[in-house]
Amino acid sequence: GLVLRATLEGSRGWIMSFYTAARDGQVELLRTFLEGGADIHQRFNDDRTALHFACDGGHAEVVELLLGNGAGVNVPDVFNKDTPLHLAAEGGHTQVVELLLAGGADPNLQDQMNGETPLHLACEGGHASIVALLLRNGADTSIRNVYGKEAMHYATRHATREEFDKY
Repeated sequence: GLVLRATLEGSRGWIMSFYTAARDGQVELLRTFLEGGADIHQRFNDDRTALHFACDGGHAEVVELLLGNGAGVNVPDVFNKDTPLHLAAEGGHTQVVELLLAGGADPNLQDQMNGETPLHLACEGGHASIVALLLRNGADTSIRNVYGKEAMHYATRHATREEFDKY
């Protein structure tokens, strides 16, 4: 306990290990850090949280652990304003998208760089199952990005476009 806490609070190496554990899906190591008092809201290099890294990597078990410990589901990264849902949708991580939506993720938040929503990103990637999940959970199809395009514009793959026809 005490030695771990001192390591957690005082070492930049710990910060790397905490985020590396989230990025790599090392749920037990992450659990140890959290039990030792790690700040779940701390940002790596003042940008992304552990939840961002876990969502980007598609690590559902880590995402579940972080959400269960109070990680901010709608917290954007500092640089691009991507939320964890943006990263999971773009990466095609269906199970992670399900967990985030169940945890209260807002499917209509736009990133700063291109004004894209998770729906835009899922369409661009051809992730039909994620498009369907987002639409079922209130994704607004009328939101336009900085180029004036709605998500459907990017739904060029047949399976993705079919999901729009259902809603």
